[in-house]
Amino acid sequence: MSSNQSEIEALSKLKSSAFMGILGAIVQAVYIITYFSFLFSQLSSTVVPGSNFLLPRSYLIVPSVVVEVIAGVFSLLIFYFARSGFVILRGLKVSGNEGVTGSTILLIFSVIDTLIIVPVFLLLDAVPRPPGVVTANSVQGNFLLPLLLIGLPLLVFAVVGFIGLILLIIGEYRLGSRYQDNYIKIGSILQIIPFLNLIGYFLLYIGFSNAINKSRSGFSPQVQSSMPSQPPAYQIGFGSLTDAGVGKVNLYSGQILAVTSAVLYLPSGQVKAQRVTPGNLAVGENTLDLDFGPLQGLVKGSYYVDMTLSDGSVLRIYLVY
Repeated sequence: MSSNQSEIEALSKLKSSAFMGILGAIVQAVYIITYFSFLFSQLSSTVVPGSNFLLPRSYLIVPSVVVEVIAGVFSLLIFYFARSGFVILRGLKVSGNEGVTGSTILLIFSVIDTLIIVPVFLLLDAVPRPPGVVTANSVQGNFLLPLLLIGLPLLVFAVVGFIGLILLIIGEYRLGSRYQDNYIKIGSILQIIPFLNLIGYFLLYIGFSNAINKSRSGFSPQVQSSMPSQPPAYQIGFGSLTDAGVGKVNLYSGQILAVTSAVLYLPSGQVKAQRVTPGNLAVGENTLDLDFGPLQGLVKGSYYVDMTLSDGSVLRIYLVY
């Protein structure tokens, strides 16, 4: 499989990850709207003033657990596809370690959340309540120890999961920069914001679709070089100038260039070189003789020459008399 086909495969997996995110966000949104709408309608139509109406505990717990399990399955699929895509991109040197590390942490997070945390809360819900009036002391007696036992691990677990989420966002955002797609950049941020995550996953789905189309069309990302630009030629050390009006200078050139003119600046005026030997600069180090003819009234010191090259650039060189 060529690198381009592997890149398209990786982007397709990230696109599938975004699609799983869309489905998971829709399920959660429908549940929240339906649950609270039905809850408010039951309370408003059933409660009689002066009565102690309470909804069954199973009504409050069971639907939440079911949706939590479904959401956990979608989370597993989201981060499984994301990790698969980032692993391929890392092998192609397209992406760094952020996406792989972040999606791996979140995949483990989803497994633990689905297989351990949900059963723990079911177990806590199964703890018998004392009959009669529920007081603050009775609540503390039944829940304080279990909460202490699971509270600290859950806190550490949440912090590690947050770190994984940040790494995943960084990985996706950098892909948005690589493929010059703002949908991926914006979607990578919105996916973690409650009530906006559905929009974020939609944007990621569109962005990765665009990236796939760009890869198929032979898109080549622009890579900016951090190396400073070098002039086509530059002087090595200081040159010399004699009474006969001959200047000698060493130049380094990165390409083959012709010397079109050389002008010496003196206090009395400008003097154009009569001959430049050799008249061309080869790649590498060059020694040039600049013949300005006899010069009168020179004083000890340094003078400069503006040398015009065939590429239109002007190189200023310095001569010492």
